Amino acid sequence: MLDCLVVELAKWRRTPFVWVTVAAAMASPLLGGLLLHMMRTPAGWDEAMHWNALMQQVFMFHSALIGPLVATLIGAYAVALEHQSDTWKVAFATGVARWKVVLAKALLALGWVLVLSALVLLGSAAIGWVLIGTPAGMDVARWVETLLAAGAGLAVMVPAYQLVALVTRSFFVASGLGIVATVAGFILLQSRYAGLFPVSGATVLVARLVDVLPGSDLIGGPATWLAVLAAVLVGSVAAGVWYVERADAR
Repeated sequence: MLDCLVVELAKWRRTPFVWVTVAAAMASPLLGGLLLHMMRTPAGWDEAMHWNALMQQVFMFHSALIGPLVATLIGAYAVALEHQSDTWKVAFATGVARWKVVLAKALLALGWVLVLSALVLLGSAAIGWVLIGTPAGMDVARWVETLLAAGAGLAVMVPAYQLVALVTRSFFVASGLGIVATVAGFILLQSRYAGLFPVSGATVLVARLVDVLPGSDLIGGPATWLAVLAAVLVGSVAAGVWYVERADAR
């Protein structure tokens, strides 16, 4: 499995894809900082309030808009790269079990989404330090947990987009579906039905657990949605493995 991961990583390193995703993910702290700079904050706000305002903006961009789009591109690209280069037959001719190839793609994509979430956290810290100063009085651990948990929620959806790209053999179909799903989830976040949709449901789940979005709610409760997200993750990976084992995926 480790060899499969190394091979997948080598494929990414030959393209500008890694740097493109880093740049896209950094849009969240940049936009959050821009909005904070443009905001007319009350005169009585202290540093902690400014920091919390910044991190809440970053959280919304990363978990509900920019982050899902980046996760979509990562999931679709990891699989579509093989279709574009017609290299599935090469991967399957090496004697490596097909399920290992699919699982390696999913694990690498999942891991990269989590790495990007950590980079968003570091970028937010740097921008906050420049705009606000030291995070005196702010609950730093809460926001670290929030952004990393949001990254885990984003990572859950990656295998689903990989499955779509695998079955349709198209980067554009999978990425287009992801864009539509992201926009729909962002719209639903404005309503009480946000928790009914997996893309926004992950965001609302994190927001409820850490009380980032006051008044946010999940229909069915956190335990139900943890089960839903786990089913999406495991089901998508299992369906992808079944597809390459049973169907002509070349």
